[in-house]
Amino acid sequence: MKAENGKNYANSVSVSAGKTVIVSTTPAANYMTEGVTVTYGSGNNKKTVPVAKNSDGTYSFTMPSSSVTVTPVFVPDPNADPENDPSTAQDTIRNYSKDFEKCDDTHYENCPINQYPDASATAWYHDGVHFCIENGIMRGYDDGHFYPTKETTRAQLVQVLYNIAGQPNVTSDKSYSDVNAGDWFYKAVQWATKNDIVSGYNDGKFRPNDPITREQVARVLMGYAKFLGYDTSATSDLKGYTDTNTVSNWATEYVQWAVGAGVYCGPMGSQNLLAANGDTVRSELATMMMNFCTKLAK
Repeated sequence: MKAENGKNYANSVSVSAGKTVIVSTTPAANYMTEGVTVTYGSGNNKKTVPVAKNSDGTYSFTMPSSSVTVTPVFVPDPNADPENDPSTAQDTIRNYSKDFEKCDDTHYENCPINQYPDASATAWYHDGVHFCIENGIMRGYDDGHFYPTKETTRAQLVQVLYNIAGQPNVTSDKSYSDVNAGDWFYKAVQWATKNDIVSGYNDGKFRPNDPITREQVARVLMGYAKFLGYDTSATSDLKGYTDTNTVSNWATEYVQWAVGAGVYCGPMGSQNLLAANGDTVRSELATMMMNFCTKLAK
């Protein structure tokens, strides 16, 4: 029983007619449960089953003689902390243009990639870079180049996600010894840390200028997906990849999710290499951002 912006659980998945079913709900951060609907049948024969809200916050209904669909309804919590509000990012991602799919062999002359002399509209990364440029997720450097093979830093990725979230105000008191209030990425790092999208190192540093590895990107994007209330139950056994040994123990869950959700991008678009602890270049990040926004957004 999947739902947007939260989860629900029944006390049994196989129930006889006439028995009582108890449903528990778990809203995503900054959301609350408005109710639960239970239906059976289809089309003009679709019927609704009465649902009762219990004093402990659960919901219950009597099982009919047919299988049912249980759908919880989650709505924004009016008392939520605005710094933890995912609605701006949800709306932004939902409204991104997907027209890059029309940029085929006969329309490359209109591709936004062409404004950068060091990027190619016919390269493996076309879709991801096109998507990110067109939607303002990424842009070129002040010297007029895109640098598709340039390493992405930890601060740069966090700033991208912070921008999508609308750059909310930040009051977090979390501090890193190498992140200062005057840094261009300061608010982004504070915000992402508060929302468990990123974390620092055991030595108290964030290392904002370090290149971000592909397994670190997987961890950050899974944290962002949870912040947005997206389903993060996808996983993969990583079969088909020849270098699963490159995945750090702490990162296994995140890489398995990123591959299972269709978000991951191997080195230079490789389909059989993870290179999990290798640095993520800008074209690879663009591809993962496109995958994230087009495959997870509701």
